[in-house]
Amino acid sequence: MGFSIHYISFKINEVITLPAIRSKNVIRILNHLQKLLWEHKKIAIFFPFKKENKHEIWQLFKKVKIIDLKDKKSINFIEISSIIFCKHHQIQYIVSHNAPLMSFLKK
Repeated sequence: MGFSIHYISFKINEVITLPAIRSKNVIRILNHLQKLLWEHKKIAIFFPFKKENKHEIWQLFKKVKIIDLKDKKSINFIEISSIIFCKHHQIQYIVSHNAPLMSFLKK
């Protein structure tokens, strides 16, 4: 494969929960997800949440919530963390279906 998926360690909850819910916990789907995330077919790279990132994430979170998108449907802390992690790891693209996140990134 010519790509990999990068995840922030605390965002893995969303990555695991969505396929489980959508597949109605079909064991075949969950086993395949396990192989993709942790076993021989691994396509994911996990970034640990580091203390050094905490301040930068918090500052952007406050700015977005208080100034930029105060009166609009806004992005959440995990999404802001994704933006910061992408910046620090030279990741150029975020795949998302979240309209507020996508509108923020287009600015």
